[in-house]
Amino acid sequence: MDSQITGCDTGYFLTDGVLGGDADTCTEMTCAESDSSGATAFCGIGATCSEAGTGDGYTCTCDTGFTGATTINSDATCSDNVCSCNDGTMTLGGAGQTAGTLCEQDGVADCSACNPGFTMTATAGTGEQTCFASPCDSVSPAVSVTITDPADSSHTSTDDLVLTTSQVVASGATGTVDCAAWHSGWTNGAGGISVSCLEGVISYDSDMCTSSSPCDSSEDNCVVGATCEHTGPGTHSCTCPLFHYGDGETGSTECTEETCAATESGTDASCGADATCSEGGSGDGYTCTCDAAFFGTTTTNGEASCTGALPTE
Repeated sequence: MDSQITGCDTGYFLTDGVLGGDADTCTEMTCAESDSSGATAFCGIGATCSEAGTGDGYTCTCDTGFTGATTINSDATCSDNVCSCNDGTMTLGGAGQTAGTLCEQDGVADCSACNPGFTMTATAGTGEQTCFASPCDSVSPAVSVTITDPADSSHTSTDDLVLTTSQVVASGATGTVDCAAWHSGWTNGAGGISVSCLEGVISYDSDMCTSSSPCDSSEDNCVVGATCEHTGPGTHSCTCPLFHYGDGETGSTECTEETCAATESGTDASCGADATCSEGGSGDGYTCTCDAAFFGTTTTNGEASCTGALPTE
């Protein structure tokens, strides 16, 4: 008589034998054959079938991007992972995501992108990335700043303020920029330029900059005797002394004393009718004196007015 089996252990399915033929058998459930009809195991949406050991059937485990309990020899109930992200875009659970957009673990903070003004802790990919407020550095947008010398309101400059490659100011913090680094012609005085940073954007707060004067440094290129005047931030002019002409600058036209043979106009000195030019002392130019039989006032570096009529007594 054929062997008859009324039931099988967990993880097995019963295959009835044929009367007078094969006996009833119990066969272990597998992913490829889950019952006597030969049906493939179905684990449900977002789950994958696997076979761990011998004698325990098959296992259904939720895929990456899904969350739910692992089951044995039955469908798993899996739902999309849900991640959070402050100041950015959260990664997503479920199928069809990339390494940078996939929420791998349910309930954690994981970002795929950050809002403007925020920076990722790492490039979006495997693992968990979050967003933090961007610091200010040399690639932060420049801010236009106008500074006026408190000692002379005519000395003012406007320029873009940017941080140097070695400067980093955290969001919510303050820093100092060197006045000369901001704009040539300025010095720190009692301090530099105070700035603050918020989410990667730098702001001007205040300054203690002073307009630098080349007249007070080695940049003074005025010749000896010429007067150096501070005309603006880092700028100056040179003025020749009386009775001299030229721009007063070393290596340029410098300063030349006016003489009878050379004046600022490039011609001989003109003393007017009935007057004669003569050299005075060093540094005082030329003198125009009325000729004999003429009288008038002697002049320096200009025409004399002479007349031939003798004064009456």
